[in-house]
Formats: sequence, structure tokens, C-alpha cells
Amino acid sequence: MTVSPPAMSSPPWTGRTKRVIALIAAGGILLAVFRLSELVPVVAVAVILSYLLTPLVNFFENRVLSFGPLKQKSHRGFAVGLTYLVILTAFI
Repeated sequence: MTVSPPAMSSPPWTGRTKRVIALIAAGGILLAVFRLSELVPVVAVAVILSYLLTPLVNFFENRVLSFGPLKQKSHRGFAVGLTYLVILTAFI
């Protein structure tokens, strides 16, 4: 016994409808790029800083915060805060 697929419930799009949808989508993408262009440098700096500070955070997490009663848990957030404190203290 073969089961036939269900019939399409809506007709296929016409060429004109496809063009209108493509233009609306392209306009939306361009609008998003122009509106978010101010955020690109901020995100780039954040990515670079996180890449550069990760070894220091790992050091604080694995060496400084890994003995005594602190040995049981991961203290990544505390290590990040300590890293920010050290970096800000170094610049001030």
C-alpha cells in the first residue's frame, strides 16, 4: 500500500513575488548592516581582549584558586573578576 504525499496547500510563488521578497530581504540586510556598523569595532575589541586575557584567567583559576577549600569548585567567574581587578590596578 503506497501513501501519496499531501497536496500542496498554497500555490507556488510567481516571479514577481520572489523578486519583491528578495528586495525586501536585501533591504532588511542592508539596514541591519548600517545600523550595526557602530557595534563592529566594540565587538572586535571585546573579542581581542578576551583572547588576550584568557591565559591570565586560566592561571588564576588553576593556580591561585585551586587549593584549600576552593579546590572543590570551579571559580571561573571569580578568576575573571580577579583578572579585571589586576588589569585595572595595573593601569591605574
